[in-house]
Amino acid sequence: MIMKKQPLWTLGFLLISGMVFSQNDLAKKPNYKKIEKEISREKSELFYPKLLQRFSISDSTMTLKEKRYLYYGYSFQENYSPYGHSGFGDSLKTVLQLEKHSEKELNKILRLSDSILAKNPFDLRVINYQLYALQKQNNTAGFDKKKISNERHN
Repeated sequence: MIMKKQPLWTLGFLLISGMVFSQNDLAKKPNYKKIEKEISREKSELFYPKLLQRFSISDSTMTLKEKRYLYYGYSFQENYSPYGHSGFGDSLKTVLQLEKHSEKELNKILRLSDSILAKNPFDLRVINYQLYALQKQNNTAGFDKKKISNERHN
């Protein structure tokens, strides 16, 4: 009887320990000094402009490490402003408050959100507005591309 339970116990232990170790990697505290140094070196594969370019074209081959350096490295960029406000935000809000959105208004949502994301590429609300407009347009290719590229770099 003990022989039959041992493989189950071993399997359970392996599964639990695997989950614990994989969560450790996700909860790892960022090393900001190392990130700042790497994203500043032009010859580095983690050079910020290279990472941002890959992100902007929805490069699905970006690794978790590259996405983290991109996300955390954003705070070291000259145009970074934690409390920044885009001039397009009010216009976007006005369009979003309409009960129904025509094709023209959906295109306006996409245009305005693109303008906002050019300054702040990680604004989750604006990304969600883009996903909404793409979904309403039945633009599955654009929706899938945007959704995949933003399944966060966290």
